[in-house]
Parts: sequence; structure tokens; C-alpha cells
Amino acid sequence: MWNITSSIVNLLSSLSEAQEEIVAAITKLSTITNFLFGLLSLESPDEVQNEALSCLAALTEDNEILVKQIAEHAWLNKLLELKDARELKAVAACGVLHNVFATMKWYDHNTPMQGVTDAILIPILVGAMEGSHGSHVMETNGANGSHSNPDQILQLALDITASIATSLQEAIEHGSKNEKEFEGFDMDDKDDEMNDLVDGSNVGDVSEENEEMDEDEIDADMDVVLGEDAEDGGIPDDQVTLETLVRTAAPVVLTIAGSTRESGPIQSAALSALNNIAWTLSSIDFSTGNLNSLQKFWTSFSQRMWNEVVTPVLSLNTADVELASSVTSIAWAVARSVQGEIKIQPEEQRKFMSLYHASKNLGGTNGGAQTNGHRKTDDDDDAFQSLGVKCIGVLGRLGLNPAPVSLNREIGLFLLTTLSTLPDTPAAEVIEALDSIFDIYADKSYGFDEAVFWGDGLYTHLEEILPKSKQMAKKIDKRKFPELRVRADEAVLNLGRFLKYKKTERDSKDGK
Repeated sequence: MWNITSSIVNLLSSLSEAQEEIVAAITKLSTITNFLFGLLSLESPDEVQNEALSCLAALTEDNEILVKQIAEHAWLNKLLELKDARELKAVAACGVLHNVFATMKWYDHNTPMQGVTDAILIPILVGAMEGSHGSHVMETNGANGSHSNPDQILQLALDITASIATSLQEAIEHGSKNEKEFEGFDMDDKDDEMNDLVDGSNVGDVSEENEEMDEDEIDADMDVVLGEDAEDGGIPDDQVTLETLVRTAAPVVLTIAGSTRESGPIQSAALSALNNIAWTLSSIDFSTGNLNSLQKFWTSFSQRMWNEVVTPVLSLNTADVELASSVTSIAWAVARSVQGEIKIQPEEQRKFMSLYHASKNLGGTNGGAQTNGHRKTDDDDDAFQSLGVKCIGVLGRLGLNPAPVSLNREIGLFLLTTLSTLPDTPAAEVIEALDSIFDIYADKSYGFDEAVFWGDGLYTHLEEILPKSKQMAKKIDKRKFPELRVRADEAVLNLGRFLKYKKTERDSKDGK
């Protein structure tokens, strides 16, 4: 009976992963849903329960109809109970719960009850990764290991962690949209209030307002003003998942990625998780000061990521294109998250340049034929995920102020050379190179503005590139590649504006 049950569940899983239409059809059959959750409630073998959870994970991914049924049913409580089980069952339950939380948009700032966000899953995943990684190392060294498959647990925990990092970007954007935008003070009103205070009028009103605030409220307001909660390591209620992911999960994932030298599923999953975490951090605006403590931690940790993941792979001069692409993506995200303030090893910038040139000879997304200045890919997203674009992105961050003039000059000339090969340069690479130049040479106060931008004639060369870039943009079919065309048009428009701005900036400096 259990063998037949296992076969049915595995068949459902395979069907769920085949087509969205099949998932929709399965969702309409309450018999199947009751069957799967029934297996979780019965004293069925662990293997069958794990298979049922795996099937539910496939069914609940972006499936709002089924997820709402689970959220409104006692099934949710069963999943919350199973997450505290041991080994694979706990991790598998976390996968289903993550799908529920992500689909329902139950984020730290928007949750119906405490304990129904990804924040409660991360410690369980970290514990599973630590235990499984230890068993994985033991088995690699010839020991028996645990009775469960540590690689299976480890990879699943890493995959869920990577997915949590991705959905966290959406959570942060969702929170930003729901915050009431601060529009600033009306200075006329503030001047009137200050005048009233000086001449003694309305003093009584101000005193009455202060009396309405107790000491706790005043202290809380001052904490917000001074940012003491963040500085003292306190976690804002709406950032628990972010803090837990960065401080608790990221170091464990980095250890796994750094200790897994052989290319394989575990290393790939660890690099993917690190990549998603780094990109999430790169999208956060730390200038508000609310996350000062986290920013300090991340600044230090990002350097460690570079030293333990990026540098070793660069030193290998690997021919593994997939590994090189994954690590370059991490390097780009890391450099972007700290505005390029990464201490690199000598010649590392040149290794990214060499990797860029090597990408020209690669097939598929990382290379391949070109049509009208646009490398042949499946869609717009592929174009901006090519190895060439990633290499340009890394170098563009490393060249930012306060980079040494020598490093900036080398990167600036590389970007210019990349643009000078138009129309043979793929459009996505042109866009990224232009955006990098805009960021690097945005201000005349930067130390390399005079020495490099003007001294090496970048302005003149960019003027020559402008008409070529316009032709490139016009040749992109907006029906086949809508995003690429929009971004190309935007880059060309910004290039014209940038040249005009730099000319005006130069003239004002010369007193013209």
C-alpha cells in the first residue's frame, strides 16, 4: 500500500512540475489535496511524508488558490508543527511554508499573526545546513554519516534559503510602497511656530502637548531620531527576516560555499543562495540610518565573501563557465552593495577583463551570434544576465570613487574600448558600460575626474560614440525585445544629457 501511495505522490509531483495548466487542474480536485495532507496527519512512513511535502512544495509555488485554502484551513497548523520535526521532514515543511508566506505576502510588516513569516524558518534551515554539512564532510572523508541523505537535506535547505532571499527583495519593495512618504516640513509654518515661541505666544499649547506624552513615548521618539535601536543591535520589527538572513544564514552558507571546492549541486546551490542574499542587500538604501548596525556587519561580511569565494575562483582561471558566471554575479552584487569599497587583490580587475573577452567565444546566453547588435537570447532577461554584462557590472562598481586613479583609469579605458567596438558590441553590454560611466564620472569633485575623464579624453570619445549608440538602439526590435529597447533608448538619452552636463560643469570650472 505504501509503495503504491509513494508512486501516486511522485506521479503528482512530476505532473505538477510539467505545466501550469496541470497544476491548476490538480488544485481544483479537493480529493488530491485532502489525500496529501491526510498523509501528513497519518502515521505514515517518513519517506512518504517527505514525498508528500515535496509534492505540496511543487503545487504551492505561485499558486494563490491552493495557498489560500491552506491558510484558511487547519493544514497551516500542521505545517507549522512539522517544521519542528527533524531532518528532511522539517526542511521540506519549511519549503511549503515559504511558498505560503511568499504567495500571501506575509512579510514582517504585514502578517496576520506572529510567527507566520520566513523569519521563523531561517533558524531551522540553518540548523539543518550545519548538521547536514557536517555529515556531508564526514561521508566525503569515508565515514558512514547519518541515516538520512545529508546532501539532499543540505541542497533543499540552500534552495529554500535562496528563495527566501529573493522574496525578501519583494518584501522590502512592498514595505517601501506602504510607508507614508515624508514630504518634509512646511518651513513657513515652522517659522511661525518659532516666532510664537520666541515672543511667548502659544507656549501654553506646547506645554499641554508635551504633557500628553509620557516618558516612554519621549524616549522612543528619541531612539528613532538618534537611531539608537539600530546602533545597539536591536532589530526593527519590520526587518527581522532580513537581519536573521544576513547575520545567521549568510555566514553558514558562505562556509559551505567556501569548503565545497568541487563543482556540483551543493556548491551551485550555496553560490545561488549567496548571490540572492548579496543582491537583496544591494537593493537596500542604508542612507536612512535605520540599519546602521546591519550595514556595518554586511560591510565586513561582504569583504569576507570576496576573499573566500571570488578571489579563489579568480585565481584558478577556471574553464567552468557556469562557475565563473555564478561567482561574477556574486562579485557584482557584493561590489554594488558596498558601492565598490572592496579591497581586491592585485590584477583581479584584469581577470574580470580577461573573463569578459573570453565570454565572446562562448555560446548561448554567455556568447553566441548577434543580430542587429543584440546577442541572440531567449528573452530580454537573458541579455542582461550574460557573463559579459556581469563582468562590466563588477568593473563599473570597482571604478567608483574613491578608487585609486590608476585603477579608475584602467577601468575607464576598458569601458570606453567596449563601447568603441559598436555596432559589434551587444546592446546589453553597451547599456551597462554607459550606466557605469555615468556613475563613475558623475561629479567633478572626484579625484579622477580631471586626470582620467578629461585628461584621457573620455569626453571626446563619448561624443563619437553617441551617434553609434543611437543607431544601435534603433535596430533593436521593440516587439521582440521590449525591455532591451526601452533601456537602450534610456541609455542613449542619458548619454546626451551626461555629455551636456559634463560640458556645462567644465565651462563653469573654467569660468566661461
